[in-house]
Amino acid sequence: MLSPEAFGEQYENILDEELPDRPISTLRDLQFLYGRLYTLATTGGGEFSAYLTPDESRDIRNEAESLIALKIDLSEDGEATLADDPIHVTRLTADLVPAVAHCDYDSSAGIDHSITHRTGKDKPPEKIANYLVERLTRWAMDDVVRETAADHEDGWIIEALAALGEDDTLAERIEAAVNRELDGTTTALTTVLLRPPGSGDEAYYYPGQLATDDAGEHRTDVFQVAMRARKLSKLVDKNAAKNSTGSAVDIVTGQPAQTVGMAEDPLNYFLGKQLESFPGLDPDQAWRSHPISEDGAVTLINAQTFVDACSYRAIGMRIYYLPYFFGRPTPEKAINLYDILYSVYEEDDLTPVESAYHTYDGESVFSAGDDLELRFYVGAIRYQQAKRFDVFGDTMDGALMYPVELADAHRSVVGSPVFADAATTIRTPPMPTHEKWNLLTDEYQLRSIATGWYLTQTFPSLDPEEDTSPDDYRIQALVGILSGEPLLVEELLRAYTTALVESEGDGHPSLRVASQFAQLTALANAGLLTTNDSRYDPLTEPATYDTMTTDDTTTDSGSTSASRRAEKLESFIDDTPAIRDDPQRKSAFLLGALIGQVSGYQESSENRATTLVDQFPIKGLTVGTFKRTLQEAIDKNVVYSRDNRMSGTMYAEVVDKLRNAVSESETDPDDWDIDTTDLRFYYALGVTYGLNDYEPSEESTDETTADPQEA
Repeated sequence: MLSPEAFGEQYENILDEELPDRPISTLRDLQFLYGRLYTLATTGGGEFSAYLTPDESRDIRNEAESLIALKIDLSEDGEATLADDPIHVTRLTADLVPAVAHCDYDSSAGIDHSITHRTGKDKPPEKIANYLVERLTRWAMDDVVRETAADHEDGWIIEALAALGEDDTLAERIEAAVNRELDGTTTALTTVLLRPPGSGDEAYYYPGQLATDDAGEHRTDVFQVAMRARKLSKLVDKNAAKNSTGSAVDIVTGQPAQTVGMAEDPLNYFLGKQLESFPGLDPDQAWRSHPISEDGAVTLINAQTFVDACSYRAIGMRIYYLPYFFGRPTPEKAINLYDILYSVYEEDDLTPVESAYHTYDGESVFSAGDDLELRFYVGAIRYQQAKRFDVFGDTMDGALMYPVELADAHRSVVGSPVFADAATTIRTPPMPTHEKWNLLTDEYQLRSIATGWYLTQTFPSLDPEEDTSPDDYRIQALVGILSGEPLLVEELLRAYTTALVESEGDGHPSLRVASQFAQLTALANAGLLTTNDSRYDPLTEPATYDTMTTDDTTTDSGSTSASRRAEKLESFIDDTPAIRDDPQRKSAFLLGALIGQVSGYQESSENRATTLVDQFPIKGLTVGTFKRTLQEAIDKNVVYSRDNRMSGTMYAEVVDKLRNAVSESETDPDDWDIDTTDLRFYYALGVTYGLNDYEPSEESTDETTADPQEA
């Protein structure tokens, strides 16, 4: 395959003639463009180039014994005989790839469309010999090949090969010759080397070489014509269809053409087996509902390499992220697109999003501005079985800016005072961090977002035996993030709380809560949250925490532990719209904060094995249990305050704000309308806040015993 530099040099001045003359608007348009670029980069232009499959032998290229040919002499009277030394074994080099003219056929029981055929993996000499025999007994005798030969002026060559295949001693002679050349297993392309009549003793040609000027007066395209006929036959005669072809307007080019109805599809959107997707479909009439020209159908098939390169596994399925430039393809756009596709193809670990990002240049056609010129088809597809896929979500409107902006927003949130390094402040930040929790580090999240790992870390885990279902919101969320479609915040909270309840068995999941909060805030800041319920509107508002107070003074400045604690709480609430603007949600958060703080005291000062966090887990909180939980938390706080002979109560700033928030709701908690998932998430956030609220420079007991008056 040509490098991007070589591709640009070779096609820059003529590429316009090879490209579609209409804008990319459908998946079919995009696949056609991919197929065209792939063909130009691998086999070049020409009548038969689209039918060749050079990448099917990429893995064996330059390997020892990777090309094995049967040498055959052709005579003037139209006969074919084995050469005296009938087996030629060599390495399949890049120069020999076009010479063998291989056209693969994806079928375990069939033979390749070309006379050149790939063997199975690690075959012994006797199997290799059988493959060589079948070049004459199967390929040359194939009905479509024989029909093609009958209509071609050089068809006698194929007829001569078929006649040679009828020799009863052929198989034995070929096996003996192969055994002399091979002594172990190999994986190879098997083909023929032909010496035309009247040529020199060493003038042997591979099938592809015979179709070039190198063959001189012996030049013939009979093998290419037969190859094309075999391939096209599979596009009209397949499964229930026997002759699905007719004259119609090609849905890709918009031009009248002889069309086929059984065109293969890299994503298997349109298959004869999937009758349930096309009610009333007559397979023989499929060319009417899905007309693609013969050459167009082959070009679509050639998109497979780039389409597969632009896919990766995520959340139990394949995610396809296919880049393209909005509007009609131009040489400049096509060359830049090829650069992205080549990078993904060559670097197996690089996602299309990362490749486009690494190539990104604000002054180039990769503009991430309002025009969104660089776009992506995004599809989430589950492989049900061979050639039958389930499409769970797709869109043509993906854009590089969406995952990039989310990655930027996430890094900004984690770098804000909410997660800031405690070494620069007296008190800990509101949320904890950990170097082994990906979403709580400074790592750029672009790859995590593109692969779905970004959501996997915060959503409920999938059972190893469980298949992803179409209604799994993480699928819609991933497609939404990649295409800029805002996510429903109520669905996110539902997924978050389910994940939290799942992980509560090992104690309060503080780091998971912090990861979810960082993600939720980043999504809001990137404009990727929406709601169908006005109660959730505050959650969709950006929260940058640019003005959040971070007291970097020392304890000698006159501030007390309690005042610093109160200032931190006040600042966090004021900068978090979801908590600030809703008394019920604020009450849930403050109740969690109080329980987290009292639990921290129980562990550090009372050496209690069971704390309030254990008594009041996330899954136990509902609107109906809120008042009882609130009362018991306040009562326990009062008890510890009295035990420490305080003039007031511990964590008075939390208790006061909590009582005020409940009062601001103007409704008895038993009658609140807050959803359980909303209540539990912000309660869990509060618990996380409370457990993380301390001053690392002090002993944990100092906060409540050093100065009873300040608590």
